[in-house]
This record gives sequence, structure tokens and C-alpha cells, in this order.
Amino acid sequence: MNVVFYEEYSLCPFCKEKSNKNGRRIRYINRNKPVKIQKYVCSDENCGKFHETNLENIVPKNSNYAHKLRLEAIERLLISYNSLEKISEEIQRIYGCKPCRQTILNHKIEKYETHYKNKIEKSLKYNRNDLSGVYGYDKQFLTVNGEKRARLTLLDLNNNTVINQKIIKEFNVKKRLKTF
Repeated sequence: MNVVFYEEYSLCPFCKEKSNKNGRRIRYINRNKPVKIQKYVCSDENCGKFHETNLENIVPKNSNYAHKLRLEAIERLLISYNSLEKISEEIQRIYGCKPCRQTILNHKIEKYETHYKNKIEKSLKYNRNDLSGVYGYDKQFLTVNGEKRARLTLLDLNNNTVINQKIIKEFNVKKRLKTF
């Protein structure tokens, strides 16, 4: 437990006056890595409020798990059809901590849609001059809220770039490729 998080020059978040160090507290990141967090007290006698080093860039507020671990769970949900329990076991092998299934489900609900949307938008950004002219398509059958669907993806095979994708209810793939 040698890691200490502190601020080089700390200001009171309430009155913006200089703050003085006032001890440390132990916090567990990913429930298994103890770190020390510097506590501060405002030097202004009228304010006198306490605060501590902000770790929200590493661990979200009111969470025990780091952003990296939370995104790892989401990535595993995107690339595999494993159960939440299996994903929890995989995370335990990598990070040494085993989040419960409900925690993984909560991370999915909080970040899944935006993370997945950002990943798709990033992969869809291309310049038409960058396309090779060698295309292929991939189809994936899935169930959304109990309804059978198909996800069609149009790919540039040489550049390994997703050009477009669409989720449809109908399964006539040849007919649907014309809609891209």
C-alpha cells in the first residue's frame, strides 16, 4: 500500500482558498487494491471545510471499480455470448477481483449503449478515397427483447473497415443488401 494520491497545489472546492494537508484515508480500488488518498482542510477559518483528492478520472463517484475494469466488462459483453458469471470469472483472472453479476449488469446499463455507439461511430468514420473496392458482408442473428433480428454489416475487406451496418427484422439477406 505505497500508492498515495495527492494534489500538488490544493484549493478548497468551496471557497477557492489554499488547503492544508489533514491526514490520509485508505480506499480500495477494484475492491482489492488499497491506496491512500490525501485529505485536506481549508486554511480559511471562516470556511474550514474538508475535502480529499478527487479520483473520478480513475474511479467513478460512488463506485468501487475503476473505469478500465468497467469498460473491460462491457467489451466482454460485446465480443462474447458468455453469461455474466463467466465474464465475472474472466475479470477475476485478469484483475484479481470478482465483481458480482449485478455489478456487471449495472455497468452494462450505465455505459453499454454509449460505449457501443461511440465504438460504431469511430469505426464508421472513413474517407471514400480510403476504400479499397473489395467488399464483403457479415450477418449475425440475435434476439432483441424476445424478437428475432438480423444484424447486417458491410465491410471493406482489405482495410478491415465497417462501412455500414443495420439491424433488421426480416431475414432475406440478399434483398436487404440493396438497402445499404
